[in-house]
Amino acid sequence: MAKDTKQRLANSLKKLLSLRTLDHITVKEIVEDCGINRQTFYYNFQDVYDLLDWIFQQETAKLRISDPTVPWQESFIRTVEYLRDNEKMVLNAYRSIGRVQLERYLKEALIPVVRLQIQHKSEGVEIPQSDQEFFSVLFVAGFLGIVFNWLDNSMSISMPMTMELFVNLLEGIQDDTLNRIARMRAEHK
Repeated sequence: MAKDTKQRLANSLKKLLSLRTLDHITVKEIVEDCGINRQTFYYNFQDVYDLLDWIFQQETAKLRISDPTVPWQESFIRTVEYLRDNEKMVLNAYRSIGRVQLERYLKEALIPVVRLQIQHKSEGVEIPQSDQEFFSVLFVAGFLGIVFNWLDNSMSISMPMTMELFVNLLEGIQDDTLNRIARMRAEHK
């Protein structure tokens, strides 16, 4: 029941976010929209920002792919599709909470995916965990740089073409970089 209540509150906030920024949305409006009382809202969430945090945690979890044989690019493509499909809500949330908060949600969703893929691809190759982590963060940081440029431009840039360019650029780099890291580490032993 609590999950259903949280989802109803989330749906109301998403609906309101498609109309205006978060700083112009009140708890009163959310509960009136979904027919839940304020006390129930505060039983589940501290404030509107806490509800938004829950929404992004739930929705970015859907972007994760736990199969190491599925290319990491698939999660990046899913992320862009999610952002585009929820354009007004995402832009209004982004304009309210800013880049740092959204970046945290997306990193939490994407770094484990890339890390899993790198671990899978580096089986049999001696690459320290710290290097695998660095590589994961680097790929996600590059992707998020593109995403935030897109958001800063109100999603007016052609993302399919940009993503295709980014994916093609990194496709060949991944295997080559893993092999180079392994050679570099072997030389420094």
